Amino acid sequence: MRNEWFYEQEPPSKFVIREHLRQALWRMGLGMAWVEVEQETPPYRAVVYWYDKKFALEWEPAKYLKLSLDQESREIVRVVELMLGFKPLARYRQGNTLVWEWWRRRAEREARWQELSQQGDIEDLERLYPELAAAG
Repeated sequence: MRNEWFYEQEPPSKFVIREHLRQALWRMGLGMAWVEVEQETPPYRAVVYWYDKKFALEWEPAKYLKLSLDQESREIVRVVELMLGFKPLARYRQGNTLVWEWWRRRAEREARWQELSQQGDIEDLERLYPELAAAG
């Protein structure tokens, strides 16, 4: 399933972005999720409320998505992974927040991994997407 909210540039409308993202979340199993868009131009930012859980999404179309949670939720991570169609690059803790990052293009994925590896305010950094095979 293609998710236009991630793969295509959205019009600068909080309503349109909210509806596209909400419908995608509902289709993937997070029925009753409510979306509040905070930034209607790239990088887009939205806060999602689903029952007693709250999480934030930040993304640039067809480039990356960052999911931030206050508490562990495998179901939310799984839904985002299904919506995007590929595994997250990394998981880490930044302060009291758990963060997952998905990067679509290989070169950007590797560059981002290097940035994360050198960033001082990140704890428990874990690589979730396999490293590119060494050229040989």
